[in-house]
Amino acid sequence: MIAIIGAMDSEIEALLQQLKLQKTVTFADKVLYLGVLRGHDVLIAKSGIGKVNTAMMTTYVLSHYKIDFLINIGVAGG
Repeated sequence: MIAIIGAMDSEIEALLQQLKLQKTVTFADKVLYLGVLRGHDVLIAKSGIGKVNTAMMTTYVLSHYKIDFLINIGVAGG
């Protein structure tokens, strides 16, 4: 499975539009979207802004799913 984590809606919305959604999972106040994207099993998550939120989401994802690749996407913070 490929995990893609972004901090904000604007960073994941294009991927979510293409995702063939199979399941949503709630973790803390975050939602993870699981489905198929271009023939690959994918998990897309919005972590929230900041290192702590990203670390928390990454830890959760790696602890609960068999992840082959993890991609952190974003427009860059200041």
